[in-house]
Amino acid sequence: MVDAFKGILIGLIVLGHNTLFFTACPLCFNVLYNFHVACFLVLPFIVPGAAVGRAGLKDRLARYFVPHLLFFALACLLYLLFMVPWEAAALADWAGKVVLAVVISDQAHYKEACGFGLFWFLPALFAMVVLLGAYRAAGAKARGALLGGALLAHGLLGLMPRSLMAVVPWSLGLVLFLFPLGVAVGALWARWGGRVWFHAAGLVVFVLCIHASVRMNSYGMNNGGRLLALDRPVALVFHDLYLIAAFFGLLGLAWLLRSTLLAFIGRRSLFMFLAHSFVWQFLVQTGLTGLMAAGIASVWLAVAASFLLTMALTLGASLLLEQHQRLYPLILPRAWSDWKKGVSTLFRRESGKGY
Repeated sequence: MVDAFKGILIGLIVLGHNTLFFTACPLCFNVLYNFHVACFLVLPFIVPGAAVGRAGLKDRLARYFVPHLLFFALACLLYLLFMVPWEAAALADWAGKVVLAVVISDQAHYKEACGFGLFWFLPALFAMVVLLGAYRAAGAKARGALLGGALLAHGLLGLMPRSLMAVVPWSLGLVLFLFPLGVAVGALWARWGGRVWFHAAGLVVFVLCIHASVRMNSYGMNNGGRLLALDRPVALVFHDLYLIAAFFGLLGLAWLLRSTLLAFIGRRSLFMFLAHSFVWQFLVQTGLTGLMAAGIASVWLAVAASFLLTMALTLGASLLLEQHQRLYPLILPRAWSDWKKGVSTLFRRESGKGY
């Protein structure tokens, strides 16, 4: 069920980066922005256990940061080749933006460094997993203090000056904002997760929230460039309800569909998240999306065609990578030992073979 859920979410993320889709439905940006990536960030709260020891941290670092840095390096290289003037001043300015992107690791700095803003996600997910692990390992008083601090952050961080929030590294502001919602998701899952009526209710509330979001044309979680806060209490509560309902509604939908294709896609969601923007830009730069928009009478058919092509090419690239047993753990290791073994396998010298 969880793999199929991830398959739904990654499909929505790919759709969310489809410019033809937002041309056809501008209001849909806020509909998706309220939940599609945020659901991935609170997903660890329904997964049992969390390791914050040295071995666990090494595994998480390898799983998240190896592909993160490799894809970011590729994006930087392409951006340097095609977008940065080959002049000393421009190159120095670009190099500074790359350093800031690595240090601060937020959407705006990544976009300035490589053209893609999506690279903020994996550092944020790592921070969320570490924070969750610390929360689960702590005593009752420490958990209460941590949750209380996160609740204050949930209500107040959106009131901080944007200039200050812009230098908070690793999207920690968003992580703290979402942490109480993750705790609520974990508690609700432990109490009612898997019950048909509960997920059906979540799906109904989710659909109603979508309807209300479109009618109100609300800013959603980003609130026009900043997090929601207590200065807009109704909007804040609405967002929280929206996200939680989306999480359990879509999780129930994943169980109802029981789709092996969605589960197949979900198991490759990490690669697809990192690679789909490269595929989309390829389609844009080669003019294929323009041909679809001009050559297909219905704009929604053009959206569907471009979305399916993006998904198919990205999934195909993932399957090709999986065929290379030596290369795969170097790019998408599941643990530190996988990556270490992949490196040693790649660089070891064949000696004494056949003697």
